[in-house]
Amino acid sequence: MKNPKPKILIVDDEVEACKAIGLALKAKKYNNFSAHNGADAIEIIKNQKPDVVLLDIRMPGIDGIETLQRIRKFDKHCIIIMLTGVDNPDTIITAIREGAGDFIRKPVMFPTLLHAIDIAMDKRHLTLENRRYQDKLEELVLQQTKDIRDSEARLKAVTSSVNDAIIMIDDHDLVIFWNPAAELMFQYTADGILGRKLSEFIIPEKYRESHETSVEAFSHTGKGKVINNTVELSALRKDNTEFPIELSLSAIKIAGQWNAVGIIRDITARKIAEEKFRDNEERLARIVETIAEGIYIVDRSGKIVFANKEAESIFGMSRDELRKRSYNDNRWSVRKLDGEPFSEEDYPFNRVQKMNGPVHGIEFITNDPAGGEMIVSVNAAPLYDSSGAFQGMVATQANITERKRAERQLSLAHIENEQLLSALPLALVSMDKDLLILKWNNAAESTMGIKPEDAVGSNLRDLAIDWDFDKLNNLINSGGKTGGRAVTEEISFTKPDGKPGFLNVTINTLPQRSHDSAGFLLVGEDITERRILESQLSQAQKLESIGSLAAGIAHEINTPTQFVGDNTHFLKGAFDDIKNLLDKYAELLTACKENKITGELVERVESATEEADIDFLAEEIPKAIEASLRGVERVSTIVKAMKDFSHPGSKEKSLVDINVMIDSTITISRNEWKYVAEMHTDFDQNLGLVPCYPDEFNQVILNLITNASHAIGEKLGEGSDEKGTITIRTKKEAKHALITVEDSGGGITDSIKEKVFDHFFTTKQVGRGTGQGLSISRSIIVEKHGGEMFFTSEVGKGTIFTIRLPLDGRADN
Repeated sequence: MKNPKPKILIVDDEVEACKAIGLALKAKKYNNFSAHNGADAIEIIKNQKPDVVLLDIRMPGIDGIETLQRIRKFDKHCIIIMLTGVDNPDTIITAIREGAGDFIRKPVMFPTLLHAIDIAMDKRHLTLENRRYQDKLEELVLQQTKDIRDSEARLKAVTSSVNDAIIMIDDHDLVIFWNPAAELMFQYTADGILGRKLSEFIIPEKYRESHETSVEAFSHTGKGKVINNTVELSALRKDNTEFPIELSLSAIKIAGQWNAVGIIRDITARKIAEEKFRDNEERLARIVETIAEGIYIVDRSGKIVFANKEAESIFGMSRDELRKRSYNDNRWSVRKLDGEPFSEEDYPFNRVQKMNGPVHGIEFITNDPAGGEMIVSVNAAPLYDSSGAFQGMVATQANITERKRAERQLSLAHIENEQLLSALPLALVSMDKDLLILKWNNAAESTMGIKPEDAVGSNLRDLAIDWDFDKLNNLINSGGKTGGRAVTEEISFTKPDGKPGFLNVTINTLPQRSHDSAGFLLVGEDITERRILESQLSQAQKLESIGSLAAGIAHEINTPTQFVGDNTHFLKGAFDDIKNLLDKYAELLTACKENKITGELVERVESATEEADIDFLAEEIPKAIEASLRGVERVSTIVKAMKDFSHPGSKEKSLVDINVMIDSTITISRNEWKYVAEMHTDFDQNLGLVPCYPDEFNQVILNLITNASHAIGEKLGEGSDEKGTITIRTKKEAKHALITVEDSGGGITDSIKEKVFDHFFTTKQVGRGTGQGLSISRSIIVEKHGGEMFFTSEVGKGTIFTIRLPLDGRADN
C-alpha cells in the first residue's frame, strides 16, 4: 500500500526558498508549512508533529545540526532530510549520525526532493519495523555495546536507503565500504568487492594511471585534486559499460591512516536530458535561421540583441551592425502606408509595452537594402522574466511588398470580374447551401425581371418568378450529389413581358474542405429564341424529308393505281363483250319462247359467242379482279403508313407500338431504299408500348433509313445492279428500349466521327442534304426523350446507329 501524503515542515532562513519549495509541494497536493529558524521549527514540530522536516544546515542562531540534535531528544520518528549547499562529507556524515534520514544538495531539484521524501517515508516505515526488532535484539546483547550497535544500525540504514553510491577506500585503494546503492549502480556485491582494489573494477582505463598516482599521494597527505570537490567523470559497470557519474570525495583519518569517502551519483539521465536540451537548442536555432520571416529580439532598453538571417536580409545589415542600433532609431526612415510619418508611439516596441501584450499586423513603408522602398509587416510580443517584469520583445518582420502588389492586382481583377459578370449575357446566381442568394448579375435581372438589390439576401424559393421550381430544386439536389460535376436542365418559365420562355439552367456545386456543398452557382441561358429557331429548323427538316419522299410516295401509289386502272379498262371491255353476247342470247331466248328461231339468229349468236371468247374472259377476269384488289390494298397500306408517319405532334409523350411506327416509316420510304438495298427487320414482339413523341420518333427513323440508303448507294455507285442491306432491330433491355439501324454502306472515317452530330455537317453532294438530319435526330432522342443516341462504324463494312429510350419516360441521371 502506498504511503499517504505526509505533512512536511520546511525550515530555511531564506524566505523565498521556503515559498518556492512550498508552492511546488502544494502543487503535488502535499500539506506543508514553514519555519525560518531552528527555535521556531522545534516549537512547530512539538505542536504540529510533521512527518517530514526539510532542514537547512546553515542558519543564524541554532544551525541545522544543533536543531537536528534538539529534535531527536523529543522526537525519534520524524524524518529529517538535510538541505545543504556544502560538499563537506564530514558535515553530511555528522548529520546522518545525529539522525538525519537523507540529505539533498542545494539548489534543490524538485523531482529529487519528491524522490527523497518518498524514500524517507518508506525508510520511516522500515525503520519503525526494524526498531521493534532491534529493541528485542538489544535486550540480548551486552549493555556496553548498545551505543555502538545503535550507531552502526543507523549508519547502515542511512547508507542503505540513499540513492547515491557511498564508497570508502583506504590508503592502499582497497574498498572498505560499499553500500547497497553502489551494488545496484556498479553491479558488484559488497562481498565480491570489499578488500579489493577499486581501480581494478570501476575505474576506466583512461583514468587508472592518474588514479593510482593520486592514491599514492593521498595516503601520505590526505589531499588530492578532487578531495572536497564535486567532479563529473565516467565509471565502469561490471558488464564493462561506461557511464557518466558525479563524484564528491572527502578525506577521513581513522587510526592514523587516511581514508577516502566518495559519494557517487549516476548522471546518465541528466546527461541525456542535457544532450536533448542541446539538440533542441540547435534544432530551434536551425528552425529560426530557416524561417522565411525576419525574427529578432529587442531588450528592455530598445536594443536589438538577436536577429536571424532573414532579419539581416530585410534590414540590409549584419547582426553586428543591428546590435549597434536601437529599435526606434530614426535612421530606419519608417513611414505609414499613406506616406505620413511613423510616430514613435506607433512602433511595435512601444505598443507592446503600452498594451502589455502582443500586437499583430503593423504595416509600414521603409527603405529596402537596394535603395528602393518596401512594405513591411510586424508581429510582436513582450518578454517577461520569472517575476513578471518586462524584459523586451520578440518580433517577426516580413517583406510584404509583393503581397501588397498582388492584393492590389487582385482588387483590380475583382473589379474587372465584377464588370465582366455584369456584362455577361448569361444569368449568374451565386447561392449558399441554403439557397440564400449572394450574387445576382445584370443578365439575371433582365432575364427574371428582378433587381439585384431585391434578390441578394433573399432565398431563391421566395423570389416572385413563375418557373418550374420543383424541377429546378431537383436539379440543385442532384447537383449536390455529383461531387462538383455540373448538371444541366431545361426549365420553362414566364418572361418579364409575360410570354412563355425556356431557360437552360446549369448548376455548379461549390465544394468546401469537408467535401460538403458550400453553395451553388446557377448559370441560366435564355434559350427561348433558340428553341423557336430549332423548332422552325426541325419543321423545315421535316418538310425537307417529306419533300424528298413526295415523289417516291407518288411513284409508290402510281404503280398500283396504274395496274388497277389497266385492269378496270380490261374488265370494261370484257363487260361490253359479255353484254353483247347476253343481248344475242336474250334475242334467242325470246325467239325460243315465240317459236320463231331462225338460222340467221342462231348464226348471229354463234358469231357473238366466238367474238366474245368466253373461255379467255373466264380465265382472265378473276385475275384482273384479284390484281386490282391487291393494288387497292397496296395503296391503302401506303396511305395508312403515311397517316401513321404524319401522327400529329403533342406536348406530352404517349405510349405507342414503335414496331408498327418503324414498319410504317419503312413503307413510306420504300422508294428511297428499294433500288439500293434489301430491307430486313427483327422486331421484339415482347417490347410492349414505349413512351415517346411519335412524330419526332418517326422523323428520326426516316432520317436514319434515308442516310443508310444514301451510304449504300454511294458505296455501290450509280447504275450498279447490286444491292446492300438495311437491318432494323428492336429489343427490350432492362428498363430501356433499344433500336438499331444497321447498313452495309461504306462506313464513317475516324476523321469525321466527332462531327457526325454537328449542325450543318454533311458529306453528301450539294442538294442531297443540309447536314441537319442527325443533329436534330440526336436532339430529339437525348433532349426530348431523355435517351441516348450513338453509333459504331467500320470503314468499308458499314455503320450501326443505336437509339436507347427509357421505358419509364425519364432521363438517366
